[in-house]
Amino acid sequence: MKNIKSIVTGLYMGIAAFTCAFSVNADQIINLKSGNGAVGGADGQITFLGGPADTAFGTAFTPADFTAASSGSAASIVAPIPGWLLPTAFTPDPTAQWISDNPSGATSSGSSALYAIDFTITDPTIASASIDFNFAVDNLLGTGPNQGLYLNGTALSGVTGGGFFTSVFNIQRFDIAPLLVTGTNTLFINLTDVGGGSGLIFSATISVDDGIASVNAPGMGLIFLMGVIGLAIWRKKPAGHIASILGALMSIVLLSSAHTAKAAVLLHEYTFDGAGVIDNVGGQNGTLVNGATVSGGVLSLNGASQFAEFGTKLIPGGAGGFSITMDAKETAPSGTFVELISQGFAFAPGFYLGHDAAGNFRFGDQINSTSVAYPTDNAEHAFALTSGISGTIFYIDSSVVFTSATQLLMPTGGTNTRLGAQYDSFGEYFNGTIDNVRIYDGVLTASEVTGVPTPATMALFVVGLVGLGVARRMRGV
Repeated sequence: MKNIKSIVTGLYMGIAAFTCAFSVNADQIINLKSGNGAVGGADGQITFLGGPADTAFGTAFTPADFTAASSGSAASIVAPIPGWLLPTAFTPDPTAQWISDNPSGATSSGSSALYAIDFTITDPTIASASIDFNFAVDNLLGTGPNQGLYLNGTALSGVTGGGFFTSVFNIQRFDIAPLLVTGTNTLFINLTDVGGGSGLIFSATISVDDGIASVNAPGMGLIFLMGVIGLAIWRKKPAGHIASILGALMSIVLLSSAHTAKAAVLLHEYTFDGAGVIDNVGGQNGTLVNGATVSGGVLSLNGASQFAEFGTKLIPGGAGGFSITMDAKETAPSGTFVELISQGFAFAPGFYLGHDAAGNFRFGDQINSTSVAYPTDNAEHAFALTSGISGTIFYIDSSVVFTSATQLLMPTGGTNTRLGAQYDSFGEYFNGTIDNVRIYDGVLTASEVTGVPTPATMALFVVGLVGLGVARRMRGV
């Protein structure tokens, strides 16, 4: 009995040590922007390779082109010409300025250009990395044979075209670690001019994580203190406290296996218990469009024109990922493309959760084809989609039916979130009912989706029960 008490004591000592001692190293955060200097002067950090006027580069970039961009003339910092977004309205970084290949920033002239900006990574190990790139451009970011963004001469796929000079557009990638090196790196930005003036304003945040856990200073002090106390106890009752040490080690192992990324946070919830599309959590209520109705605790849609739309984009972007859960019942197979939820615009990449004409699920432009069939039993089913840096998982009725290593990216531009229809004017209306829609910032764990605890969670629960039993025995209850 004494050794059991010692083991439990050690377990709780280990929990305290683990909680206080360990943390994950902070990412190296690198911030870049256009306009490093004064308007009318040269940008001290950005150089460029000049291209043709009023058209894109005609051939694929070569290593010589990237070298030329890195060693080329400095970009010119220019005042915005009429129609361009004002720098003060460039919300990602109001200190950024427009740059151009033309020092005058004239409205009638400009050319395509491959811009280059260097940055330095100090971490010797690059376990994961992401880029958050915001921009406005006259006219396009990449087109023809070349993408819009390159890291160290390698293209980031899916960033050709898009963008304009009156709004802020966003590109996010969470899979760039293989493209980076310790030391000097270069971000290349391919601006395509299709007539008139040519210019670019941007900001970029590159986050690098070495993936190594560290011991923080308070934790070191706690471990030292525990060591001193343990030594003093050891000198008197070594046998019993061997068990305590074993218990502490057990707790640290259990907590290590249970430790995950930040918990998913519920942002929005729609249970349709009232008369409209009411957000029970985040206050972002929706609008019923073309006669869509809420009754009997569900959102009812006719598959022809009806949907619900929100005044903002509900599904978060960022490296932390997102989760969506909902219940839905399709009245009958439509034989057409259908969306349960959508956000953004095509090739941004656009996001949607729905099925194709053959009835197979698809999860946005990045995963637009699967072999997972939508249930055709005319019954309500529970769907859950999670996506983060570790990949994408889709559940039907708490069972995993699809996995992918791809993290879904969430566009910040385009159409606001819709239920039962595709973004823009594509239609793809859902015929049936939708209920219990929940949107999370972060990735739900499998146990959170299915309701089945993980082994580590169960182990900690057992530790708690043992501790309670020991406490009762010690009190003589």
